[in-house]
Amino acid sequence: MEYLEFLYFRLTNVFYLTYRALNVLSEECDLIQSELYRNPKSVLKRNDGVLYYDCTNYYFEIEQEDGDKKYGKSKEHRPNPIVQIGLFTDGDGIPLAFSIFPGNQNEQTSLKPLEKKVIEEFGCSESRWQIEACFRIMKTDFSARPVFVQQNDRIRAHFLICFLALFIYRLLEKKLERKYICEELLSTLRDYEFADVQRQGFIPIYESTKLTDALHEVAGFETDYEFLTKRKMKEIQKRSKQSREKS
Repeated sequence: MEYLEFLYFRLTNVFYLTYRALNVLSEECDLIQSELYRNPKSVLKRNDGVLYYDCTNYYFEIEQEDGDKKYGKSKEHRPNPIVQIGLFTDGDGIPLAFSIFPGNQNEQTSLKPLEKKVIEEFGCSESRWQIEACFRIMKTDFSARPVFVQQNDRIRAHFLICFLALFIYRLLEKKLERKYICEELLSTLRDYEFADVQRQGFIPIYESTKLTDALHEVAGFETDYEFLTKRKMKEIQKRSKQSREKS
């Protein structure tokens, strides 16, 4: 009984901290997007002479409208309230900025406010093209829908996390010279596991492939060893941190 009470307390605390984190992410959403544009410039030259824009929508498994969750024209033909998402990417398809607007709003009216934000805050060129962007990856590979959070601020945070994941994937995709598809990358990264050997070190339990070799080259360190001591793992973590600081 005591164990069950302890487990309940831990789970409740985890849920509380998770939702609190969503609130913080929502509050800092605009700042995170602008910093995400400025900081990687030292790592990768952004192709922002031409920007691409597209919209899609995401459904909620509810019946009543609430907040931005409105009945509208679902692109997946779902009989549920939806929210609309507008996304700008640079010329290489790397995410630049996104916005959320009510599901019953015409998507054409969403372009101007986000375009103004991109020009004023990011200082990008005013050229724009409308294309089919990165939504398939978000909806399928990243499982961005259905959306289970309900409050507008937490919905915003949910899509900010999806936006950040998409940004990291696109950046990695470009670093790997677009030789691998999203499914290959995600599957390989998910399988990147190590066994803790009696708290003395680690043994890689993932399969070494051409893709893992390419990821090591991009990251600047190797983990394909028969046995990694804890000291060696700390050295890898330190080198990774130093690499990020130099960037």
